[in-house]
Amino acid sequence: MFAQLAIIALLAASISQQPVQGRGQKEDLLIAVGTLEEQVQELKQKIVALPNTGALCPYPYQQVLDECFYVSKVSLNWNQARQYCQGMQGDLATPRNVYALKSYVIETGAASTQVWLGATDQSSEGTWNWLDGRPITSDWANGMPDNYSGNENCLDLRIKWHPPLNDSVCEVAERFVCQYNL
Repeated sequence: MFAQLAIIALLAASISQQPVQGRGQKEDLLIAVGTLEEQVQELKQKIVALPNTGALCPYPYQQVLDECFYVSKVSLNWNQARQYCQGMQGDLATPRNVYALKSYVIETGAASTQVWLGATDQSSEGTWNWLDGRPITSDWANGMPDNYSGNENCLDLRIKWHPPLNDSVCEVAERFVCQYNL
């Protein structure tokens, strides 16, 4: 878009510096300048609107609402998944909208029924927080978290469950979602 704006500005400057050789050419140039001015105004409006369009995600992250996510192609345990995400300049996902993320995971065609997200109760059993510190107060599947067998301390999102959040055993290998924070 910036390249288009620069080209239009150069063309307008070039046209305005050329001598006019007749009435017809002058009218043609005025029309061309008017068209260029309209295009410049349209591009300026698009540029002004850019900050309002949300995140600009680096590869391989994809924008979902105003957040950047990546669904892994490999399965790792929760701690390995977190390391993997940190190696991609992100962390395990801490979405503000769990259902938007769930839709995105489904759209990616993830051949998995669950994916790791960035939350745990490892520091205080029964107190679930996202890695960014926000408490998890909703979106738990019925009866969850249940700490089944006394060993479920990591959060996964179940694709086929509604609501989709579940506590699970951290040592299980699952696909996972990374998030890049702007």
